[in-house]
Amino acid sequence: MQISCDGEVEKKKLDSYDVHFYAPSKNEIEDEVRKEGSFGLDRLEMFEIERDEKDGLSYGAEVAMTVRAIHESMICQHFGERILDKLFDNYGRMVDEEMAKEKIKPITFAIVLRKL
Repeated sequence: MQISCDGEVEKKKLDSYDVHFYAPSKNEIEDEVRKEGSFGLDRLEMFEIERDEKDGLSYGAEVAMTVRAIHESMICQHFGERILDKLFDNYGRMVDEEMAKEKIKPITFAIVLRKL
């Protein structure tokens, strides 16, 4: 998914903004806990996140709000505050469009570790 900035930010700034995101699988989490060695894995549960509309917000708008809470300060620092509302409105709309095209099951993990 690519978000267009429609000329609202300098290309140089856009090209220099690099934030990595990686979502591990259940097996990768288990392997990393074992490799690190300080903890025992007592329980690892995977849950599908409900996609109900709350407070009249679409699922895409909820995702955009969550991502904004995490990334807003970095984006403000790099690009300035003026692009935030439009950026995350567009992002929420794009998430909704992708969800309408393809059945995507958003998941989260709950992990219980025991110090060894």
